[in-house]
Amino acid sequence: MSHPIEVILEQLKQHPEIIVERSGDSIRVLPKSEKGFTVILSAQPDSLFIVYFEMWHSEFDRWEDAFQCFMWGLSNQCRLKVTKRGDTPYKWTAESSYTGTWEFVSATGVLNFAFWKTTTEYYLQNDWVRMTPKS
Repeated sequence: MSHPIEVILEQLKQHPEIIVERSGDSIRVLPKSEKGFTVILSAQPDSLFIVYFEMWHSEFDRWEDAFQCFMWGLSNQCRLKVTKRGDTPYKWTAESSYTGTWEFVSATGVLNFAFWKTTTEYYLQNDWVRMTPKS
């Protein structure tokens, strides 16, 4: 099997407009606007793969699952809900829309002790890869 990063680079050749950066055993796709988010896949020792959408992340033992998650993050069927207290983001929630309705997938958070500050949310979404919802 080819190196996982090489597989992704080959797949992304179908989308020459995508901004890709490679560094060793990781690959990063930059958003095309401030309404999108960075998507990273990092190949770790011991066949562990980590996919990041900004601060949200998920670990995978299988390369195929990491690849699917990475490509999903580039699609219009994935969005990232960012929750802030004051000006500080502290929670990133991945949501999917395979059926046309947004559904919770998982969340990553960090401690934010500024509980007295107003909580706000906003959404980030990529649309490098357009997918049609399933009926």
